[in-house]
Amino acid sequence: MKFLKILKKFSRPALAALLWTLAAGPAKGESGDRPRLLVGYSEADYGKALASRASEAGEARFLSSSPIEILELDPDEDPEAAAARLRQSPGVLFVEVDEEVEIHAEPNDPDFELQWQFSSGWIELDAARAWDHVTSAPDLTVAVVDSGCDAAHPDLTPNLWENLEEIPDNGRDDDGNGYADDMRGWDFVNGDPDPDDDNGHGTMVFGILAASGNNRLGVTGVVWKARVMCLKNLGPDGRGRLSDSIAAIDYAVAHGAAILNLSWGFLREGAPSLALAATLTRAEEAGVLVVASAGNDGVENNPDGGIATYPASYPNANILAVASTDRDDVLSPFSNYGAKSVDLAAPGEALLTTYPGGEYQYFTGTSASAPLVAGAAALLWTQQPGLEVWEVAEALVAGVDPVPSLAGKMRSGGRIDLARPLGISSTDPQNPGETPGGDTPPYLVSENGGGCVLQAASPLVRSNGRGAASLVLIAGMVALWTTARAREP
Repeated sequence: MKFLKILKKFSRPALAALLWTLAAGPAKGESGDRPRLLVGYSEADYGKALASRASEAGEARFLSSSPIEILELDPDEDPEAAAARLRQSPGVLFVEVDEEVEIHAEPNDPDFELQWQFSSGWIELDAARAWDHVTSAPDLTVAVVDSGCDAAHPDLTPNLWENLEEIPDNGRDDDGNGYADDMRGWDFVNGDPDPDDDNGHGTMVFGILAASGNNRLGVTGVVWKARVMCLKNLGPDGRGRLSDSIAAIDYAVAHGAAILNLSWGFLREGAPSLALAATLTRAEEAGVLVVASAGNDGVENNPDGGIATYPASYPNANILAVASTDRDDVLSPFSNYGAKSVDLAAPGEALLTTYPGGEYQYFTGTSASAPLVAGAAALLWTQQPGLEVWEVAEALVAGVDPVPSLAGKMRSGGRIDLARPLGISSTDPQNPGETPGGDTPPYLVSENGGGCVLQAASPLVRSNGRGAASLVLIAGMVALWTTARAREP
């Protein structure tokens, strides 16, 4: 059952004129930094809104495949007050400010050893054992929704996703998806088919995830060969609109991405963004795994009435929230954590990776941790293509290396291991071997392809296996929506 269908549907009288009046303003591309609202409709009223816009002068401002309208306000208008008024309108499910998201990175430290996360001289991710069994995911698409990427970087170019249904540089939308010439993804910040990285963040994330391996050049990613879709939702300052992020996620899902890496977010107290929640629920229904950085505020993510970073703290069964650890397996001082809201940790300090201009640079932050987990998910899903999205998530959580310093700080109490979720024993360095059951991860019930055996207590909402989270998730979303309505002035 879809999230929007379970909410009460309202009749929608002549609301279109009022909403379009609020949205009226300069032509597209001339609005600058005007405040914007995201207005969500029920599915029935979404169709009415589209029909209404077709009869209006100007362009309908709806997010691609989402029943969410973008309303631009006058520069001096209070967006919170406007949102409060519109929430009372029939047919409107939610109204929220189109707020800003930002990258989850910290200053680089060039003194650590090169790619220490793969070196047995420090912590052991069991990368070598994992790579003995699987190195690449050539048939799986991973979307990096970020500041774009350096498509000309020699360590990244071989692993770039291509939209084979589009003819390049002819100025036409050949595949009819609403984006002309989108051969290599899309720049949602500037509205063009070149998601070039003018910040560096997305290129660094890409390199940790899937820099070409075994090519006698630079560094290697967790996945040596993959199809990485570059989507730009962040500008040169590492910030971007929530609406652009939603559009990018919808694009990735529509174009077959199996895994999304979201190394960005925003800190919020109280009810989270319902627009982003609905978008991630659509991704879950499509069977897409979302790996999100936990944030760099050094605080506990507490979605149960406290402050939390989103999208990492949403309760969806397809979301893995990732904290950062250092080379001594200690939680990084900047990393957010949370026994209920953060799933596992991964190295996130001074990881050498790709950088625009064909260069390499050290990268620190939970932004660096997330692509290690996304890469691990790609290897697992390639080896076990029949797994459901929640099974992939739980296999990674159950297959961590338990770390005493992380106990009580996150759901798994451990740090990612690349080999154990693949069913590869890491107990005897002299005899790697495999766990009982051959190639089947020991954390999954292989007889019926069903649920998983958890090694740590699951948090509220994520309990009961997370594979059967749909009813619990729906109830939670209804509660969040009710809370948002109750908080109106």
